[in-house]
Amino acid sequence: MSTLSAASLVGYGEPLRLHVQQWPNLGLSETSPVDAFVSDPANGMSAIVTSVKTHNGVISQGPEAVRRRTD
Repeated sequence: MSTLSAASLVGYGEPLRLHVQQWPNLGLSETSPVDAFVSDPANGMSAIVTSVKTHNGVISQGPEAVRRRTD
């Protein structure tokens, strides 16, 4: 949201001028891993696609999966 507001201010000199800011609905996604605050690309995209949080470095597995463990 802050990025959109900044883009509107820089591009138009005032808030709420971007077309996307006029859309009636907004969808937010929280993709942090189960054990940290910042996600890596593997965990972040897995959370978006599967709707399940996991650990950083783990792709499309549940929160019980551990990076580099194959058993």
